Amino acid sequence: MFTYLHNSYNTLNMFYMENGNHILSQEGVTQGDNAAMAMYALSTGPLIQALINATANDEVKQVWYADNSSAVGSLAGVKKWWEYQQAKGPDFGYCPKPAKTILLIKDSGLMQSTQKLFTNQGIKITHQGECLLGSVIGTESFREQYITNKVEGWVKDLQLLSK
Repeated sequence: MFTYLHNSYNTLNMFYMENGNHILSQEGVTQGDNAAMAMYALSTGPLIQALINATANDEVKQVWYADNSSAVGSLAGVKKWWEYQQAKGPDFGYCPKPAKTILLIKDSGLMQSTQKLFTNQGIKITHQGECLLGSVIGTESFREQYITNKVEGWVKDLQLLSK
């Protein structure tokens, strides 16, 4: 496995476009690569264990799917998890992107203190809800609106396909 992954990913990959130009892929694995999940499992395993060790006393639980990580726990524990991931993740080849990160809090009354705790982190903070790995989590009204929007989109798609 190492030989294949090393030969495939030890240099920047060139992706050619129709016009003859190319772009360089600098991170991640090639979409559709059969070895991608194995590579994620091998490369993120040590980081996941390090995060477990770093947040053991904070009762933070984490879930990973490929390169998507999620955590639940106290605000202080999640902040510690996030900061550890930011600081140590790159050592493991994992670079969390604050712009793609969402912090969902259950109690809207904690919004101001949460924003203060996570000042200058560059992450989105919400108490309404969000989509997580294709599933919607959050308030009942957020979930209902999300599902309504999804179904309306599917109806439009079906109407377009049936013409």
